[in-house]
Amino acid sequence: MHDGGLNIILKINDKVVCDSRATYGGEGHTTKTDDGKIWETIAESSYCPETIKVIKGDKIYMQANYDVSLHPS
Repeated sequence: MHDGGLNIILKINDKVVCDSRATYGGEGHTTKTDDGKIWETIAESSYCPETIKVIKGDKIYMQANYDVSLHPS
């Protein structure tokens, strides 16, 4: 995921098995632009809580959600 990203959702057979969310800002990830605005970049993303089992025939769906107004790149 790159700046502007909010989260990535992973579904197996229409069931959400992971929702990895981006965290913005913090030391080394926050700067001030020339016009005085605060610009934050992704500092980390949350991890899936456990191993995800996939078996033959499973339908896998991944969706990345972005808000480039909230987090311009």
